Amino acid sequence: MRKPRRVIGILLILLIMPLALGSCQSAITASAPQNAASISEPTRSAEPADAGAVVDLLNIAPAYTSPVPNVDIKASLYFGYYNENMLARETYLISQPYDRSAASLLIEALLKGPSPARSDLTRLFPAGTRLTALREQEGVLFVTLSEDFLKTPPSFSPADANALSALRAVRRLALSSLINTVTEAAEIDAVQLLVASEQAGANGTRIARDEIFDDINSGGRLLGVMYRDETVMLTHANTLSVVLESWTRQNWNRLYRFVSYESTGGAPALEAFAAIMSECPNAPLYYDISSGSVSEDGTRAVFRADISWLNDGQAWPWSGTIPLMLEDGVWKISIRTLLRLGGYEDDFS
Repeated sequence: MRKPRRVIGILLILLIMPLALGSCQSAITASAPQNAASISEPTRSAEPADAGAVVDLLNIAPAYTSPVPNVDIKASLYFGYYNENMLARETYLISQPYDRSAASLLIEALLKGPSPARSDLTRLFPAGTRLTALREQEGVLFVTLSEDFLKTPPSFSPADANALSALRAVRRLALSSLINTVTEAAEIDAVQLLVASEQAGANGTRIARDEIFDDINSGGRLLGVMYRDETVMLTHANTLSVVLESWTRQNWNRLYRFVSYESTGGAPALEAFAAIMSECPNAPLYYDISSGSVSEDGTRAVFRADISWLNDGQAWPWSGTIPLMLEDGVWKISIRTLLRLGGYEDDFS
């Protein structure tokens, strides 16, 4: 009788095993998603835009659904300095909304011209010039201006070669002011100028190179990408070169604009200044100056200079230092320093 019982027991075991195995399999299956998630590759977000993608800087989509405080931007804008073919800076504090690019705000401020209080600075872009499109691609800023940029003054005569050259020089300096402003304030390498028109639309098209360059061999070429040009900026080194060049050439009218009179309580009349400079015992014949260094606060620059002076018909060498000071964003030489170099012993008054 033991044998039948043994067979029955085996049969019961065979019947129970599939049920047990099914329960275990269910338990494993139920826990699988949790374990799989912990070892699987993380979910990927959308791929970033290609490096060559064009970024529209005029029509920035709002990044927030709630108002975001404006950010104050402190930047240097470059304008003409009197009738010099050079640029001087004016510091601006611009409030930047979250949906506007810094470059667009700076260019629009540049197009409006300098502050009314800065009578020494001049507007370089024709009145009415507007920014119609602004895009960035791989470090190049594509700036589209309205057709007003190419307008000519009512008195302009295209047949006058000198007038045409002067007009091109102003346009060239205006473009340099834009390039130097945006490359200093943003991570921009170069600028491509475009001009809007009825045919080209708001995004604009390239202009002929001879619109801004006196290039008789341009052959109808279009204006390409342009880079930062510091030779037209009144940096501390460029300013000292202008001072010494004006003195050497006895261009008192030009020199007068680069002299600080703070220590004397005010500027003399141009005629009085010219008379005093004409009578200086020393007159520079030629000079060699270092690149100079600027103080930590950015208000003073000092140069090593080697100058050959003419005094009583005799040339004599001099080596020493020449300081400049920053006055309203323009580097200038003190009248006391100027007259000391000129051989005057008495203070200027």
